Amino acid sequence: MHVVLNGSLVPAHAAAVPLLDEGLLQGFGLIETMAAFGGQIPLFARHFKRLTKSAERFALALPRNSSQTLEDCGLLLEADGLLDARIRLTLTRGNAEHGIPPTLALHAVPLPEAPRTMTAIISETLRLSPVSPLAGYKTLSHFAYRWAREEAKLQGANEALLLDTDGYLAEGTLSNLFVITRGQILTPALRHGGLAGVARGLVLELLDASNCETGSIRPETLLTASEAFLTNAVMGVVPLVAVDGRLIGDGEPGPVTRGVQTFYRESLHDTLYQR
Repeated sequence: MHVVLNGSLVPAHAAAVPLLDEGLLQGFGLIETMAAFGGQIPLFARHFKRLTKSAERFALALPRNSSQTLEDCGLLLEADGLLDARIRLTLTRGNAEHGIPPTLALHAVPLPEAPRTMTAIISETLRLSPVSPLAGYKTLSHFAYRWAREEAKLQGANEALLLDTDGYLAEGTLSNLFVITRGQILTPALRHGGLAGVARGLVLELLDASNCETGSIRPETLLTASEAFLTNAVMGVVPLVAVDGRLIGDGEPGPVTRGVQTFYRESLHDTLYQR
């Protein structure tokens, strides 16, 4: 296994980030998690655009530009013999006081098989504050999300859904949420503190405004929903079939969700093969 650090390919066991890097000391940094198919990353431009915007927000320097980072991804996949992979990009702040530059690190693992369905709980561990300076950004300060996932795991669920401080649904710890009720597709508005997920953005583009509404969703809406699904860039679109032990609809993937899955896969395919 290899890692790319600021453009240099090194064996994973030899990769190192200085202990005084603020990414390690304070969780001061950003992450992106991307999916590669056949050695290509169809959503790379979207990921890097989000990374750039987030880096500007927190005054983080990017050691590599978009084209260089894409080349680094290709180098990494070739070195590890991977075609279908999950690629993690980590950007740390460094530490100017100690002369430590920022680090842009890449590592990859085989792409996990997307689950056929998922279940979730509504977390009692974590509430999101929409006014937090970290709201809506994918940062290294991720421990609270991991803790909420452990809460879900202990209850036999795959994911934890997070409410904001006013009790509205915001997102999952690793995913964005879509709910189908009375024939309308709904997804939480970003003002509730959730992340503008890359897969979420693509789904919203594939569904025009008449087919999908962003807004405020109470958790009770899930009890009467006919379907729901979760999205992220690695697993794509996955049906959510139960929350807090209660089935959504009949507990099986519904026709709207299956249609969105098809649109999503076709969009990725078109992006891959229009090059």
